[in-house]
Amino acid sequence: MNRTARPAATPPTGRVLASPTRRAVLEQLRAAREPMTVTQMSEAVRLHVNTVRGYLDLLVDVGLAHRETESRTTPGRPRTLYSAAPTNPEPDGYQLLVEVLARHLEDSHPADTAEAARAAGERWARAVDAAGWVDGEHEPAEAVDALVALFRHLGFQPDTDPVGDRIYLRRCPFGQAAAAHSTVVCGVHLGLVQGTLARLGTSVSAERLDPFVRDDLCVLHLNRSDVPPSTRSPR
Repeated sequence: MNRTARPAATPPTGRVLASPTRRAVLEQLRAAREPMTVTQMSEAVRLHVNTVRGYLDLLVDVGLAHRETESRTTPGRPRTLYSAAPTNPEPDGYQLLVEVLARHLEDSHPADTAEAARAAGERWARAVDAAGWVDGEHEPAEAVDALVALFRHLGFQPDTDPVGDRIYLRRCPFGQAAAAHSTVVCGVHLGLVQGTLARLGTSVSAERLDPFVRDDLCVLHLNRSDVPPSTRSPR
Protein backbone atom coordinates (compact mmCIF):
# COMPACT_ATOMS: atom_id res chain seq x y z
CA MET A 1 0.00 0.00 0.00
CA ASN A 2 1.29 3.44 -0.94
CA ARG A 3 1.12 5.97 1.83
CA THR A 4 1.55 9.71 1.57
CA ALA A 5 4.56 10.81 3.55
CA ARG A 6 3.75 13.20 6.37
CA PRO A 7 5.93 16.25 6.87
CA ALA A 8 8.19 16.07 9.88
CA ALA A 9 6.72 17.81 12.90
CA THR A 10 8.50 20.86 14.22
CA PRO A 11 10.11 19.99 17.57
CA PRO A 12 8.87 21.95 20.62
CA THR A 13 11.03 24.89 21.57
CA GLY A 14 11.43 23.54 25.10
CA ARG A 15 12.83 20.28 23.81
CA VAL A 16 15.31 22.08 21.57
CA LEU A 17 16.54 24.24 24.45
CA ALA A 18 16.68 21.33 26.89
CA SER A 19 20.19 20.65 25.62
CA PRO A 20 22.90 22.81 27.24
CA THR A 21 24.97 22.72 24.06
CA ARG A 22 22.07 23.95 21.93
CA ARG A 23 21.47 26.73 24.44
CA ALA A 24 25.16 27.61 24.17
CA VAL A 25 24.85 27.88 20.38
CA LEU A 26 21.82 30.17 20.73
CA GLU A 27 23.57 32.35 23.30
CA GLN A 28 26.56 32.66 20.97
CA LEU A 29 24.26 33.78 18.15
CA ARG A 30 22.62 36.38 20.38
CA ALA A 31 25.98 37.72 21.51
CA ALA A 32 27.35 38.01 17.95
CA ARG A 33 27.42 41.45 16.32
CA GLU A 34 26.90 39.92 12.87
CA PRO A 35 25.59 36.64 11.39
CA MET A 36 27.81 33.59 11.75
CA THR A 37 28.69 30.69 9.49
CA VAL A 38 28.58 27.09 10.66
CA THR A 39 32.38 27.02 10.75
CA GLN A 40 32.59 30.18 12.86
CA MET A 41 30.04 28.77 15.29
CA SER A 42 31.88 25.44 15.40
CA GLU A 43 35.08 27.22 16.42
CA ALA A 44 33.27 29.38 18.97
CA VAL A 45 31.54 26.54 20.83
CA ARG A 46 34.19 23.88 20.07
CA LEU A 47 31.83 21.36 18.55
CA HIS A 48 32.02 19.42 15.27
CA VAL A 49 30.74 21.29 12.22
CA ASN A 50 28.06 18.70 11.47
CA THR A 51 26.79 18.81 15.05
CA VAL A 52 26.62 22.61 14.98
CA ARG A 53 24.84 22.62 11.64
CA GLY A 54 22.16 20.34 13.05
CA TYR A 55 21.74 22.55 16.13
CA LEU A 56 21.47 25.72 14.04
CA ASP A 57 18.87 24.14 11.76
CA LEU A 58 16.82 23.13 14.82
CA LEU A 59 16.96 26.69 16.13
CA VAL A 60 15.75 27.93 12.74
CA ASP A 61 12.92 25.35 12.72
CA VAL A 62 11.51 26.62 16.03
CA GLY A 63 11.92 30.29 15.12
CA LEU A 64 14.82 31.11 17.45
CA ALA A 65 17.26 31.80 14.59
CA HIS A 66 17.24 33.01 10.99
CA ARG A 67 19.12 31.48 8.07
CA GLU A 68 20.10 33.54 5.02
CA THR A 69 22.40 33.32 2.03
CA GLU A 70 25.26 35.79 1.97
CA SER A 71 25.11 38.62 -0.57
CA ARG A 72 28.47 38.73 -2.35
CA THR A 73 30.03 41.37 -4.58
CA THR A 74 33.17 39.31 -5.23
CA PRO A 75 33.64 35.91 -6.87
CA GLY A 76 33.03 32.88 -4.72
CA ARG A 77 30.25 30.70 -3.42
CA PRO A 78 27.88 32.60 -1.07
CA ARG A 79 27.99 31.35 2.50
CA THR A 80 25.02 30.36 4.62
CA LEU A 81 24.71 32.73 7.56
CA TYR A 82 22.83 32.32 10.83
CA SER A 83 21.59 35.00 13.22
CA ALA A 84 19.43 35.01 16.33
CA ALA A 85 15.78 35.91 15.93
CA PRO A 86 14.78 39.07 17.82
CA THR A 87 13.45 38.35 21.28
CA ASN A 88 10.13 39.87 22.19
CA PRO A 89 8.32 38.26 25.12
CA GLU A 90 5.01 40.02 24.43
CA PRO A 91 4.83 40.88 20.73
CA ASP A 92 1.15 41.87 20.73
CA GLY A 93 1.54 44.30 23.62
CA TYR A 94 4.73 45.69 22.11
CA GLN A 95 3.07 46.33 18.75
CA LEU A 96 0.17 48.01 20.55
CA LEU A 97 2.58 50.31 22.37
CA VAL A 98 4.26 51.32 19.09
CA GLU A 99 0.87 52.01 17.51
CA VAL A 100 -0.25 54.13 20.48
CA LEU A 101 2.96 56.18 20.31
CA ALA A 102 2.58 56.56 16.54
CA ARG A 103 -0.99 57.85 16.93
CA HIS A 104 0.15 60.26 19.64
CA LEU A 105 2.85 61.65 17.36
CA GLU A 106 0.35 62.04 14.50
CA ASP A 107 -2.17 63.81 16.74
CA SER A 108 0.36 66.09 18.43
CA HIS A 109 2.17 67.05 15.19
CA PRO A 110 -0.51 67.00 12.47
CA ALA A 111 1.30 69.52 10.26
CA ASP A 112 4.81 68.10 10.50
CA THR A 113 4.41 64.44 11.45
CA ALA A 114 7.26 63.25 9.23
CA GLU A 115 9.70 65.81 10.64
CA ALA A 116 8.69 65.02 14.23
CA ALA A 117 9.20 61.32 13.53
CA ARG A 118 12.62 61.97 12.00
CA ALA A 119 13.63 64.03 15.04
CA ALA A 120 12.53 61.18 17.30
CA GLY A 121 14.71 58.85 15.24
CA GLU A 122 17.71 61.11 15.72
CA ARG A 123 17.11 61.01 19.46
CA TRP A 124 17.03 57.22 19.19
CA ALA A 125 20.40 57.39 17.41
CA ARG A 126 21.84 59.29 20.37
CA ALA A 127 20.60 56.53 22.69
CA VAL A 128 22.15 53.89 20.44
CA ASP A 129 25.40 55.87 20.44
CA ALA A 130 25.34 55.99 24.24
CA ALA A 131 24.87 52.23 24.31
CA GLY A 132 28.14 51.78 22.42
CA TRP A 133 26.85 50.75 18.99
CA VAL A 134 28.33 53.76 17.20
CA ASP A 135 31.98 54.65 17.59
CA GLY A 136 34.83 56.36 15.75
CA GLU A 137 34.99 57.61 12.18
CA HIS A 138 34.20 55.31 9.30
CA GLU A 139 34.93 55.07 5.61
CA PRO A 140 31.78 54.83 3.43
CA ALA A 141 31.87 51.04 3.13
CA GLU A 142 32.42 50.71 6.87
CA ALA A 143 29.53 53.08 7.57
CA VAL A 144 27.19 50.99 5.41
CA ASP A 145 28.34 47.84 7.22
CA ALA A 146 27.68 49.57 10.55
CA LEU A 147 24.13 50.44 9.46
CA VAL A 148 23.52 46.85 8.38
CA ALA A 149 24.78 45.61 11.76
CA LEU A 150 22.58 48.12 13.59
CA PHE A 151 19.43 47.12 11.72
CA ARG A 152 20.23 43.46 12.26
CA HIS A 153 20.59 44.14 15.98
CA LEU A 154 17.16 45.81 15.96
CA GLY A 155 15.57 42.68 14.50
CA PHE A 156 15.56 43.33 10.75
CA GLN A 157 17.04 41.07 8.10
CA PRO A 158 19.12 43.62 6.17
CA ASP A 159 21.45 43.28 3.21
CA THR A 160 22.94 45.58 0.57
CA ASP A 161 22.97 45.66 -3.20
CA PRO A 162 26.25 45.07 -5.11
CA VAL A 163 26.90 48.81 -5.42
CA GLY A 164 26.38 49.42 -1.72
CA ASP A 165 24.14 52.49 -2.00
CA ARG A 166 20.99 50.66 -0.99
CA ILE A 167 20.12 48.67 2.10
CA TYR A 168 17.26 46.21 1.79
CA LEU A 169 15.30 45.86 5.02
CA ARG A 170 13.17 42.77 5.55
CA ARG A 171 11.23 41.44 8.55
CA CYS A 172 10.54 44.83 10.12
CA PRO A 173 9.96 44.19 13.84
CA PHE A 174 7.42 47.05 13.75
CA GLY A 175 5.63 45.65 10.68
CA GLN A 176 2.04 45.96 11.88
CA ALA A 177 2.49 49.49 13.16
CA ALA A 178 4.50 50.49 10.07
CA ALA A 179 1.73 49.32 7.75
CA ALA A 180 -0.79 51.56 9.53
CA HIS A 181 1.53 54.46 10.40
CA SER A 182 4.33 54.40 7.83
CA THR A 183 4.96 58.15 8.06
CA VAL A 184 5.80 57.84 11.73
CA VAL A 185 7.51 54.45 11.92
CA CYS A 186 9.53 54.82 8.72
CA GLY A 187 10.27 58.45 9.57
CA VAL A 188 11.70 57.36 12.91
CA HIS A 189 13.88 54.78 11.14
CA LEU A 190 15.10 57.40 8.64
CA GLY A 191 15.99 59.72 11.52
CA LEU A 192 17.80 56.86 13.22
CA VAL A 193 19.87 56.34 10.07
CA GLN A 194 20.63 60.05 9.65
CA GLY A 195 21.60 60.44 13.28
CA THR A 196 23.78 57.34 13.17
CA LEU A 197 25.57 58.44 10.00
CA ALA A 198 26.29 61.84 11.59
CA ARG A 199 27.92 60.08 14.52
CA LEU A 200 29.91 57.79 12.26
CA GLY A 201 31.78 60.77 10.80
CA THR A 202 31.23 59.56 7.26
CA SER A 203 30.46 61.14 3.89
CA VAL A 204 27.53 58.76 3.41
CA SER A 205 24.08 60.33 3.78
CA ALA A 206 20.56 58.93 3.73
CA GLU A 207 18.46 60.04 0.77
CA ARG A 208 15.13 58.39 1.59
CA LEU A 209 13.45 55.26 2.91
CA ASP A 210 10.85 53.64 0.66
CA PRO A 211 8.43 51.55 2.74
CA PHE A 212 6.91 48.27 1.58
CA VAL A 213 8.11 48.34 -2.02
CA ARG A 214 7.30 44.64 -2.14
CA ASP A 215 5.66 42.50 0.55
CA ASP A 216 7.75 43.07 3.68
CA LEU A 217 10.66 44.76 1.86
CA CYS A 218 11.66 48.38 2.55
CA VAL A 219 14.57 50.05 0.74
CA LEU A 220 16.93 52.61 2.25
CA HIS A 221 18.61 54.76 -0.42
CA LEU A 222 22.05 56.17 0.43
CA ASN A 223 24.23 58.84 -1.18
CA ARG A 224 27.87 57.76 -1.40
CA SER A 225 30.51 60.12 -2.73
CA ASP A 226 32.87 57.19 -3.29
CA VAL A 227 30.52 55.55 -5.83
CA PRO A 228 30.89 56.91 -9.39
CA PRO A 229 27.58 58.18 -10.86
CA SER A 230 27.80 55.69 -13.72
CA THR A 231 27.71 52.73 -11.31
CA ARG A 232 25.05 53.96 -8.88
CA SER A 233 21.82 52.05 -8.52
CA PRO A 234 18.86 53.53 -10.45
CA ARG A 235 16.69 55.70 -8.19
